[in-house]
Amino acid sequence: MNDELPKNICEIFNSKHQLSKKNILNAIYKEPYPNRFLASFCKFISANSDNKYISEIIFKSFRNLFTKHICKYKNYNKFNLRFTGSIAFHFQKELKKIASDFNANIDTIEKRPIHKLAQYHIRFNDNED
Repeated sequence: MNDELPKNICEIFNSKHQLSKKNILNAIYKEPYPNRFLASFCKFISANSDNKYISEIIFKSFRNLFTKHICKYKNYNKFNLRFTGSIAFHFQKELKKIASDFNANIDTIEKRPIHKLAQYHIRFNDNED
């Protein structure tokens, strides 16, 4: 939107997603589920993660997650971290690298936590009978 992507990446993106700035802003601010709209670009990011510019965005984003959120907790690196969702799942190599840089341990990355939540509740309800 702000003409910051390298020209070759911008051309690849535009060939796959014919979106104007107006379309993007509308999808984010006026349409339901803006998170799904934004997440739809992860396939593009993943497919182009070998590009230096895209790779830097991925690593910078995970570094920001740690510095702005996780590291704010006292002794964060004494606990196992658990992540859910497709972003953590598809970019787990990068996420684990950044966690290692912060001396943090990730013990679980679950793409779709609903299955494990359902299993937990089934076991929990079985124990109540």
